[in-house]
Amino acid sequence: MKRAYEIIGAPFGFAANKSGSRTAPDYLRENGLNIKIRQRTNEFWGSDIEDFGNVEVDSQINELYKSEKTLEAVKLYCEKLNDCVYNSYVRGKTPIIIGGDHSISVGTVSAASRYLKETNSKSNLGLIWVDAHADLNNLENGNIHGKSVAISLGYVYQDMFKLSNLTDVIDTKNIMYIGIRDLMPNEYVTIQNKNISLYGMDKIDKSGIREVIKEIVSKLEETTDGIFLSFDIDACDGGVYRGCATPEVGGLTAREAIQIIDYVSQSKKFMGADIVEYSPEDDTNGNTNQLVIKLIDTLVGYRM
Repeated sequence: MKRAYEIIGAPFGFAANKSGSRTAPDYLRENGLNIKIRQRTNEFWGSDIEDFGNVEVDSQINELYKSEKTLEAVKLYCEKLNDCVYNSYVRGKTPIIIGGDHSISVGTVSAASRYLKETNSKSNLGLIWVDAHADLNNLENGNIHGKSVAISLGYVYQDMFKLSNLTDVIDTKNIMYIGIRDLMPNEYVTIQNKNISLYGMDKIDKSGIREVIKEIVSKLEETTDGIFLSFDIDACDGGVYRGCATPEVGGLTAREAIQIIDYVSQSKKFMGADIVEYSPEDDTNGNTNQLVIKLIDTLVGYRM
């Protein structure tokens, strides 16, 4: 399927326990993700590819972080990112956003939801969340990048986000988790009470990743108006891919990760994706860099 893709860098890393992911967009461009080469080969790939550049962290956001107002910094940055991704949709592009920590998904997911609402008079967005963690922490304590889904659902920080377009943008029935293997007790309770779909590594081991992702995409194609993919690199096996803030052993293989992205991105309802939490400073052997580039290539149409 021919699409016009737009690469958007989101170098924001203030919401995690380590901020190494903020350097990922530019590091990837300089170490293997050569957009100009990909532009020249787009006839072979069947896709148009453009590099928008970065949504930069401005001085106001930096000052908020320095003043220990991290939540305010997240909100302001995600509002900027929301506008950028929304305008990418308006231009007829399929945005591929490179983080950054996983808090940026508050901006990317809400932008997809906003565009659906303004073009379809409703927002019935499907969200595939590939991660070792649910990022559904609805408590006041803890790193904000572990609360991205909770913010998008309107389960936490309501006073801060209630007047923004960043929260209450997705329905629990339209969330599909893949690869979760480290849940907080309160997250487990929420998933059980809200009947949120979770395909953990045990399900993947039993059924195989191809059957799992086919089932997920089939469900979302039937029940939603668009599908957004959010992919945290720590979903992959942390024993092999250490270049992230919170590596977890026992995750997805490279081939499983590629199959997820390959299948989702071929759906007619695919609206775009973010890839987050790659930390070059923790990628001592370069394995994770190679994997992230392979995943981005798969997103923009290079089939393997």
